[in-house]
Amino acid sequence: NITMQELPETNFQYEMSQWATPLKGLPVIPATAETWLEADALSAQMLAEKRKLSPSQFSQLQTLRPQLGTLTDAELRQSTAGFPVSSQLYLLGAAAFQQGQLTLAEDYFLQVLALPKTLQHPYDLWALYSLARSYRLQGLPDAALQTFDKLQQQVSAGAADPLNLAISSLGEQARLHREQQAWGTAIQGYAQQYAQGDIGGYASLKLLAKQLVNLPTVQLEPLLTDPNVQRLLVAWLLSTFSNYGYANSGGILTE
Repeated sequence: NITMQELPETNFQYEMSQWATPLKGLPVIPATAETWLEADALSAQMLAEKRKLSPSQFSQLQTLRPQLGTLTDAELRQSTAGFPVSSQLYLLGAAAFQQGQLTLAEDYFLQVLALPKTLQHPYDLWALYSLARSYRLQGLPDAALQTFDKLQQQVSAGAADPLNLAISSLGEQARLHREQQAWGTAIQGYAQQYAQGDIGGYASLKLLAKQLVNLPTVQLEPLLTDPNVQRLLVAWLLSTFSNYGYANSGGILTE
């Protein structure tokens, strides 16, 4: 008979990769790209802005960007006079966001989204993503979730998303659910993020598994009714079994 000590350990990353299938319409980060780096997103953002702006405006933007956290609204407005209206509004919103002026940032992002569609690009998805994040920081989780949904819907409908914001938004939604103690929904969200090729989803699943196994029993027991919590914990414990001992008296796993 196989004892608990002889159970074969599974590969947690493999188990997580089998959890969900990619959502139709959303991009999938190629398996060859092990991580979607912040530098990759920055490069894609710079390329989009270079196409939007004149050479002199693009050069000026590179000077302004490191100062967004300190420039006043009036200073930035003056410095971006002559920029396309969507560029100016988005930059004003980004500066307000960096400076913690969230209601002002929200207003600017909404102004971007109120422009005619032909004028919004490439800032439409960026504004949606940043607007959702501002809602989250203002303690408006439902508005944030709905805005992330809208972003994903636009990408599914064909909107270009070189920054992979739709995929990142899956993780942002999962974080919102986790903050609301909706563990099962958060787990599913991170699994979906990983299914789209974002390694950040896998890292978050590992973190949630570790948090769950370290919860006091009185807090963990009610969560075990959720199938997603059960599945995550089983996968984690079977893949890390050699790190634990087994107490026969109570059947409790202890490190």
